[in-house]
Amino acid sequence: MTPSIHTFVGLDREVIVLAATTELIDTMVNLGLFALLGEGEHRQPMPHSRVDKAFFSISLVDFLSGTDEACGVGRQPYLAHLAAVCDAPSLGDATSLHLVVEDLRDWLRCRIKIEGVWLPSLDIETTLAPTRVDWLRTCGDLSKHNVLRSGGTAKMIQSWLDEQGHAVGLHDILLALPEIQDWLDDNVLSHQIIVLTQRLNALRWAIHDYLYPYFLQAYKPSEDGAYMFALPIGLTERYPKARCRELLNWMRKGPIMPRFTVDPVFLEHYA
Repeated sequence: MTPSIHTFVGLDREVIVLAATTELIDTMVNLGLFALLGEGEHRQPMPHSRVDKAFFSISLVDFLSGTDEACGVGRQPYLAHLAAVCDAPSLGDATSLHLVVEDLRDWLRCRIKIEGVWLPSLDIETTLAPTRVDWLRTCGDLSKHNVLRSGGTAKMIQSWLDEQGHAVGLHDILLALPEIQDWLDDNVLSHQIIVLTQRLNALRWAIHDYLYPYFLQAYKPSEDGAYMFALPIGLTERYPKARCRELLNWMRKGPIMPRFTVDPVFLEHYA
């Protein structure tokens, strides 16, 4: 008999979602993976290496994919979880966080048309126009998986080509995956990563700003340098209580990258 899955709701669910989201963004967007080039308000986040860019892309797939049902918060992407938090916030005014979440969701849903897609082994030059989230998820999946774990990705690419009138067999696409991956890396990920990194950092800071008034109430420092947190009364179970302490410790340290915007030229071409 399969054991039933315990589902967290309300405040318990909120702190679990916020802690996991900040943890994942910190893994993807940090000064270990990116250099912030330039000075002043406008900065350009640039991966230190192709390996760092691939790690970001692989981690992004987790952010864009559904969470595991067994973890107790339901199976949906992180941004859908955050939207649910904004609809019924427990810890403060989520108006500003809601705007950032919905702006990022709209940006990811947008179709972006790329002309001159050249795939030499398939003898195809075409225009493709998937949604931005499908472009980015495909980049990450190809970085993450070997060819024999890429059947679903190959079927998606096959559907993109079919939309443009190119009927290509699945095995032919599997053979072409290395060149498709290189093309996506150079012509999609390298362009989108600058604006996406800024948007993820803005989301991180929006979570911080949402939690800040509550943090000021919960943080209890002492004269000897120790501190404790007054957890909200509504937390009922061990796991969300532990995640809430982690979240408050994250607040005590502050976001690991400063606020920044990218140069308007990148917003014009890639936003």
